[in-house]
Amino acid sequence: MGKGKGRAAYIISKNALVGADAYISNPGETAAALQKLGISSSKIHEFSPIIDDKLMNKIRPKSAKNRIVYSGRLIKEKRLDKWLSVLKETRKLVPSANGIMIGEGPEKEKISRLIKKMGLERCVKVTGYFKNINSVFSITKGSIVALNMSEREGLSATALESLALGTPVVLPSYSPIPDVVKRMCVVGNEKMLPKRIAQIMRSKNKGQFIKNKGSLVQFYSSRTGEFYDKLFNSLGLHG
Repeated sequence: MGKGKGRAAYIISKNALVGADAYISNPGETAAALQKLGISSSKIHEFSPIIDDKLMNKIRPKSAKNRIVYSGRLIKEKRLDKWLSVLKETRKLVPSANGIMIGEGPEKEKISRLIKKMGLERCVKVTGYFKNINSVFSITKGSIVALNMSEREGLSATALESLALGTPVVLPSYSPIPDVVKRMCVVGNEKMLPKRIAQIMRSKNKGQFIKNKGSLVQFYSSRTGEFYDKLFNSLGLHG
């Protein structure tokens, strides 16, 4: 558009963005970014209904002793090579530790070769996607931890779903997952993660490793009606 027209477009778009009476934002960094634009915090309503909490409460676990789970795309940015390395180191501390990767993607063949190279064929299973998402939830709920080594991640629905299912989420310190989610997870230097996972495996109550679980309510879909009722009432819109 050029410098002149581009500058004009920026000013128009910024003015349009800051001129609303209310903003619905993902919790955490997104809301903070809106405030940096000069939008009053009183206008920002943090809510992201991505967890079907009623469904989560009905899921029955498909349990397996000391299982670590990953669910998502099999792409290089998910750093599944590091995921396998953490599992291998965890097995030195807890020999019965095993893993399952649920997903498809361009890295599937490479991951399969790496599993063989690392001698993990007997303790790591790679599956495709399940037709019924409840099967994924059942495996996740029955696992000891959900390990996410991704170097590129957004809000991470899979992490939030794992937490809602009562399975602790383990993340490396470099994880780009927003702090609002990180504060509910077990986070640490990647070299220390095997020890943290082993600690969870040896515990009789994995749920104690889920922090600030009350923060999950801002992601519950069951609160959608209540949220919008309050929002519309605050704006003087009574339906």
